[in-house]
Amino acid sequence: MCDFWARVKIRKMSEDELVTRLQDLLDNGHHANAENSGEIMREFWESFGVKDLGRLCNEEPELCSKMKRVETLAIS
Repeated sequence: MCDFWARVKIRKMSEDELVTRLQDLLDNGHHANAENSGEIMREFWESFGVKDLGRLCNEEPELCSKMKRVETLAIS
């Protein structure tokens, strides 16, 4: 696990808090289209220290599910 502390931070934060942070980032006019919002979401997780999202999802499917729920809630 090369991004241990990133995983710890994401696990400890509530979904609501993560959604709020991601919505703030998206609402700041940084997303012009869906492609760009996907890039913003990737950068959002990288800001926590996530280095390899695919690896994280393989190693911790429950945490990955939480992250995907956050993304879905943030754009809805």
